Amino acid sequence: MFKYILACIFLFSVFFDNPALSQDQPDPSAVKNPQQEEPCPAPVIKELIPRAAAAGAKVTIVGFGFGSAPGEAVFPGSAQAQIISWQPQRIVVAVPPGTQDGHVAVINRCSARSKDESGGYFTIVTPGNKE
Repeated sequence: MFKYILACIFLFSVFFDNPALSQDQPDPSAVKNPQQEEPCPAPVIKELIPRAAAAGAKVTIVGFGFGSAPGEAVFPGSAQAQIISWQPQRIVVAVPPGTQDGHVAVINRCSARSKDESGGYFTIVTPGNKE
């Protein structure tokens, strides 16, 4: 009889005290938050085409991690560039007025920013400075 009582206590503790089996607490791995998105790595710029241009010119930014939803392209010394087209590995932008020499940055939809050393150094061309 004593073994029967111990077995009942054991089974009771396994089925009713186990949070993974409890009806009140769902298994967190089985529930997906619909607003939670996949991890979003920082974009990487591989190349700017051309690497030097005047304000208003079109520049193609080639790389990866841009995502399919448009984010931002920011040139040094200025506000964000006007996006002409956005694809996961290629962005076409217009160089904004006020741009200075320096690293271009891409910021994807989840606010991840490309690193300066990722290949996006840009030189602005002015009338007295033709590259």
